[in-house]
Order: sequence, then C-alpha cells, then structure tokens
Amino acid sequence: MDSADGYVVLKGGTGTLLELAYVWEFINKKFIPEKPIIIVGDFWTRVVETLKDELLWEGLGDCTKFIRRVESPRECAALLKQKLN
Repeated sequence: MDSADGYVVLKGGTGTLLELAYVWEFINKKFIPEKPIIIVGDFWTRVVETLKDELLWEGLGDCTKFIRRVESPRECAALLKQKLN
C-alpha cells in the first residue's frame, strides 16, 4: 500500500470493500500521504455517498474528498495522469 502512487477500485466484493476502506481510512487519518482513490463505474457510488451523507450529517466533514468516480478505464488513466504529474 505504501509504494502505490494511487488506487483504482473496480467492481468487486467484500475483499475489495475492505481494501477501499483500508486505504480510505489511512488517508483520512493521515497515516499515509494523500493519494488519488478512483472508483471506476457506479458499483461503489452508493457506498461512498452513504458514508459522505451520514458523516456530514454528524458534523464530521466530507470524508470522500479523496475519492473520485469515473465512468471508464480511459477516464481513470487520464485522471491518474493528471493527478500524478
């Protein structure tokens, strides 16, 4: 995890959810430097939006500011190129 320059999250199951949560939490808590987290497609959108809405409602701020959603692998590659240059 430490050697990555960014994280790409594709459709998956509980293992993928665990990996997303792990990276997301470590960046939120500043245990690792901020790096792009990109979700591809709509699969994880509701999970991310639910957490954002609930934590904003509780006054804890926008925990999703590190996550970007894209529609396609091409968009993902372009965003990574932009973020990493």
